[in-house]
This record gives sequence, structure tokens and C-alpha cells, in this order.
Amino acid sequence: FHDCDALTTIHLGSGLRTIERNALPLDSPVFTRIYYNGTIAQWKSVDREDMRADHPITVYCTDGRVGYSNIIPV
Repeated sequence: FHDCDALTTIHLGSGLRTIERNALPLDSPVFTRIYYNGTIAQWKSVDREDMRADHPITVYCTDGRVGYSNIIPV
């Protein structure tokens, strides 16, 4: 989805283990939401391979949300 500049949101399943670098359109300012069908603890265990964004992104999990500004930490 890296080159999908019109993508604003993505839904990811709780079985996700790794997000490869450049898999998401993090350089697109309209991409601001990730919906993850798992808990915050599960999200934090996903290997995100140094994902960086130049704008805020919010990850919505089943038990709350995690907001990130500029870097989605590992």
C-alpha cells in the first residue's frame, strides 16, 4: 500500500506479526488511522521495522487507542 496516496485508513488483523518497511503510505498526510483488531499489548508486539511518518497517526485497538506523532515506535 506504500504508493496508495489516497488511502486514509487501513484495517489490520490481530494475527499480524510484522509490517515491512514501506508497506504503508506513511509519507501521505491523509493516511492518519490504523484500525488493529487486537489489543494495545498485541499491537506493541508487532514488529514494525522502523516505521516513520511525518504526521500524527492514531492506532485504534480493541481496548483503546495509541497516538503517535512522527514515529511509530517499536
